[in-house]
Amino acid sequence: MVTCHTARSRGDCPPGGPVQAQAQEGQGIMKRLFASAALVAVVSIGITVATAATASAAGGAKVSPKTLTCPTEAASAGAELCGSITIQNTGHKPLTTGHMFTSGDTGHFSPTPSPTCNFVTLNSGQSCFQQVTFVPGVPGTFSMTLGWYDSTDTHVLGKATIVGVAT
Repeated sequence: MVTCHTARSRGDCPPGGPVQAQAQEGQGIMKRLFASAALVAVVSIGITVATAATASAAGGAKVSPKTLTCPTEAASAGAELCGSITIQNTGHKPLTTGHMFTSGDTGHFSPTPSPTCNFVTLNSGQSCFQQVTFVPGVPGTFSMTLGWYDSTDTHVLGKATIVGVAT
């Protein structure tokens, strides 16, 4: 609390006395609070902008189909073409893919030919496809995930599941 005595010692006691001094101190506190709130708002906006920039840097990627089911085949039939997975740039800026990745029953599927959509730049609306061959070898139901990272290999652009049944 500011009294006129402490305010006078600083040389800023107003003509209205201690009540005016308290009001001025309160206004100073409010200004500092508003300045702090504005700083927090700026920091929050900065984080939001950075997040939006990261998302737009990845562009709009669409992988289709989300699930590719291979025709059922005999385990002894050998390699059969299952189909294709497509990655399309649905954004407005060029999109560069990174490495393709696979997980799951990878020994029963094969990207054919070798990965064709790694480090490919797709302009808006362009797409690239990756054919997949089913090579079961033994009876069973198998599934594999196939997808692509962005050009920095840090964010997943999209992925699909491939399912195959061998009798």
